Amino acid sequence: MAIQTSAGTTLGMSASLPTTFDDDSGTGYPSLSFTTVGEITEIPAFGSVYNLITHNPLGERRVTKRKGSINDGTLTLTFAADASDTGQAALKTAHTSDSEIAVAITYPDGEDDYFTALVMSYQINAGGSDSIKQDTVTLELTRAPVNVAA
Repeated sequence: MAIQTSAGTTLGMSASLPTTFDDDSGTGYPSLSFTTVGEITEIPAFGSVYNLITHNPLGERRVTKRKGSINDGTLTLTFAADASDTGQAALKTAHTSDSEIAVAITYPDGEDDYFTALVMSYQINAGGSDSIKQDTVTLELTRAPVNVAA
């Protein structure tokens, strides 16, 4: 695969969850309909992170390190607030629910990353006189991302 620009990347969400949490086009993430969230300015790094476990034996000078439990990560999105954007409205609604959502990130070459998440925060940032009014959403991933090649 060749390198590509991120310009044209979109993020969509669905209040429905797939029957299977995989790349099956009949029952997995690709079977869902996603609503695009408009005006996102950046999609930062996301994905699974292992907790670090350390052990400091007295008889040695070296710290022993091991992988512990896995946290599927956090994704914080910032976008220009648009009250008429259906994707932003869907995220705002999901914020008031304890239910997971499905998320799809689609890249310009047609590749997709899918995962489930909880919408943990929805904050408004009016900014200053030379700012665009922005909203910020924090997603806590509840399953590891699934990549589907173009």
